[in-house]
Amino acid sequence: MTRCHASLKGKVTRLEIARELQYAGGPVWAALGFFDGLHIGHAAVIGEILQGPCPAVVTFGDAPKSHLSAAPPFYLCTERQRRALLEQMGIQRLIELDFEKVRDWSAEEFFLRLVKDLGVQRLSCGYNFHFGRNGVGDAALLQSLGGKHGVAVTVCPPVVAQGVPVSSTRIRELLEKGDPETAAQLLGRPFSFDFKVIGGDRRGRLLGAPTINQALPKNFVHPRFGVYAARARVNGSWLPALTNVGIRPTVGADYARAETYILDFSGDLYGKNVEVRLDWFLRDEKKFSSVEALKEGIFADVERVRAYYRKK
Repeated sequence: MTRCHASLKGKVTRLEIARELQYAGGPVWAALGFFDGLHIGHAAVIGEILQGPCPAVVTFGDAPKSHLSAAPPFYLCTERQRRALLEQMGIQRLIELDFEKVRDWSAEEFFLRLVKDLGVQRLSCGYNFHFGRNGVGDAALLQSLGGKHGVAVTVCPPVVAQGVPVSSTRIRELLEKGDPETAAQLLGRPFSFDFKVIGGDRRGRLLGAPTINQALPKNFVHPRFGVYAARARVNGSWLPALTNVGIRPTVGADYARAETYILDFSGDLYGKNVEVRLDWFLRDEKKFSSVEALKEGIFADVERVRAYYRKK
């Protein structure tokens, strides 16, 4: 078994997105998996094919779990982020298959489609990878098929952090507990989201702390409700910020949202996709006794955020 690499130092390239397994006119090295969080375990799998003639990722447009279970998946990054990260890594082709179209393929048919339709010469996958109808194919079968058809297959063992394998489930649990710092170690980058800025009630402006509002979709991980030291990317620069994730118990909200006050910034960001990263959990949400008490609480939090980033 070939040793796996955890590096993602690929050559930055323009990402080509396809919906089918189509031959691109040359040999392809492909990483297989859903890669919902692109964490350091996924990095090990993807790192194995980056030096190939055409590094590609074969995945699905949405989580297979959404087709197999009534429970929604909880993504760790948006589709915009996933594509941007893959492009930065050096992936040239992203093949996002329609799960409903391929779910009844046998494991062998899935493999042969990769070889014949895509022109795959080398594959990489994680130790817990499954494929084919009802997920009957596993990493061992993939290696067996590779040996039979002359395709090199690398199976990456689990990447372990603090004695436990890194997984998307583990990262979600950390975020739900309010530990974005440890989650960042397992992701290999700070946890962030880049949803569109929507209109709010402009209450923050009246309090002297104008905010941007971003709705958190039901199928996206909801970090622990509370206040965070954060950074917002505006015009290519990361600016310190204060973000409240939750339902604003003092004034109320009918959906989970991220409300971010970008320190020392003035400008209109409505309708734009703004990336906000959560660095440190300050406190839980709480209901203040009055709007004036809320205002005092906000500016006390701002001072804690400034102190936090001064130490960085």
